Amino acid sequence: MTPTLTSTRPFDFPYRGDPPLARLRATEAAMTGVQETWKLYGAGSAGGQALVGIPRVRELRDDPELTPFSRVWPFETGFTDSPAAATGPCVVHAEIWPGIVLPAAVAAETAATDPPGIRDEVQVRLMCRWARDRDADGTLGAHLLVDGLAGGVRDAARHEEGWILGCPAPGRDRPARPRRDPGPRCGAAAQGARGTPRPAPRPSRRRGGRTKGGG
Repeated sequence: MTPTLTSTRPFDFPYRGDPPLARLRATEAAMTGVQETWKLYGAGSAGGQALVGIPRVRELRDDPELTPFSRVWPFETGFTDSPAAATGPCVVHAEIWPGIVLPAAVAAETAATDPPGIRDEVQVRLMCRWARDRDADGTLGAHLLVDGLAGGVRDAARHEEGWILGCPAPGRDRPARPRRDPGPRCGAAAQGARGTPRPAPRPSRRRGGRTKGGG
């Protein structure tokens, strides 16, 4: 432990502006199970992924062949159910959280591949299907509009924080997501899918270093 590194996770970012920075963005607070973008290490380190992903999105956005019809939602499009141009091609870049896909669907897709797929890979593939299916049935626009988003939150998301595709406005129904086994604490690696047998606990030690049942 050090004065700046504790065993817990308090959020006290040394930012002198007003208002102070919050641990969660409004879109993160409106969902269940989302990690904060400040998190750079450990399970669910969304911040590390953001640092890698944002430059790549910028590269795609500014590609000479894509620039004329490439837009980042909601920063360049606003919250609208029709972010695409009226005519011609359009590429809309949006932030996603693959956790919107239910764990049961991820487990089924993983088991259906041989060898079993990597969880992150499967989540991204299913998230692409999620967007494709909603585009096909005409409901994707509602997720880009985010009906009910209040003025102050909308302005912050539009100009500074961004928004996760599929996240409802605060106070609206959150995407259904069953609770998962949190697994061991203390930074232990996440274990397999729900129902996977766990190894037996290691025997505890008595004073003198002898285990229970030892001679």
